[in-house]
Amino acid sequence: VGSEMCIRDRIFTIEPMINLGNYEKALSELNRALRLDPFSHDLLFGPEFVCYFWLNDYSAASKSFFKIKMPRTHLFYYALVLFKEEKLESAKTKLTEAEVVTGMSIDSFISSEPYKDKNLTKVLEQELKAI
Repeated sequence: VGSEMCIRDRIFTIEPMINLGNYEKALSELNRALRLDPFSHDLLFGPEFVCYFWLNDYSAASKSFFKIKMPRTHLFYYALVLFKEEKLESAKTKLTEAEVVTGMSIDSFISSEPYKDKNLTKVLEQELKAI
């Protein structure tokens, strides 16, 4: 329980970093947390995936995505990774899966994202609707 609490405490500091666009710093904190608990699950791999997505490192993002045990909203991001890699049919399939699994439309997903920079949500919306 001790290491799990420490991981949860770190997540509470990492998520605001991501929401403010401090992806490199968030990744540094995530790597520190992974050293504390290398068997961590979605608490760390989901934020890691999102950081790599926003840093345009789609190869690393894909590797992180496949570590997530129960992807939900991350499916929307992964559809975008596939779209950016010009895997359009796979992106469409993943977007449909994201909507089915989460029960969310693109618009409801966008409104659930807590980014302070509204340009980020605008980019997400435009790109998801382009799939």
